[in-house]
Amino acid sequence: MVRQITINLNSYPRGFHLITQVIEQKLPDLPENGLAHLLLKHTSAGITLNENADPSVRYDFEKFINKLIPENHPLYTHVLEGADDFPAHVKSSLFGAELTIPIT
Repeated sequence: MVRQITINLNSYPRGFHLITQVIEQKLPDLPENGLAHLLLKHTSAGITLNENADPSVRYDFEKFINKLIPENHPLYTHVLEGADDFPAHVKSSLFGAELTIPIT
């Protein structure tokens, strides 16, 4: 059986944010076994599964990825919506917009 629901997230500032609780609260009752597939329908945001025990993981991700993909790089031409626009697209493409989680 396949069920599809839409979960609307609030806007978040640039950064790495925990959305687990938001997703869990919006999900219907899940089967004992199956897959949960999440698709983030946004071109300048991505989704990843990572550790939540230590907040420094999100901090380090933010520092690392902003060094890897800096704002205001002279190669960028897509700057109509601001200095963070093109870097956000690259970050989204690198992390991806989909996540499949096994349910057991």
